[in-house]
Amino acid sequence: MTGRKKDLLIVNGRNHDPQTVEWTAAEVPGLRKGNVVAFTRPGRATEEVVIVAELRSGDAAAVARRVRSRIQTKLSLPVAEVLLVAPGELPKTSSGKVRRSKTRQHYLRGVLHRGAPSPTS
Repeated sequence: MTGRKKDLLIVNGRNHDPQTVEWTAAEVPGLRKGNVVAFTRPGRATEEVVIVAELRSGDAAAVARRVRSRIQTKLSLPVAEVLLVAPGELPKTSSGKVRRSKTRQHYLRGVLHRGAPSPTS
C-alpha cells in the first residue's frame, strides 16, 4: 500500500488506500481521468466514504450510481456519497495534482457544489 498514513480510509476498522478507490472510480465513463478524490467523513457508527469527481459528460445521477456500484462491487466498500462537480472545481497543486485534504476540507465546509459539465466539454 502506498500513500501517507493520514490519507488512509478507515471504515469499519479496515484500512483502504484512497488511490485504489480513486482509480477504481475513475474507470467509470463520464468522469475526468485523474480528477477523482476519495476521503472519509464522520458517520454515525464509523467513517463514511465520499467520492468527489469532476464530471466530463453524461447524466450526473447515472454516473454517480455507476461510481457507487463499481466501488461496492470491486472493493466491497460502501460509498455514502458521490459528489460530481464541474471541471476545474477540485483543488489542485501547482503541478495539477488533486489535493485530497483540501478537497475534504472544502466538502466539509460546504464549499464544493454539484455541477454539470459545460457545453464545450
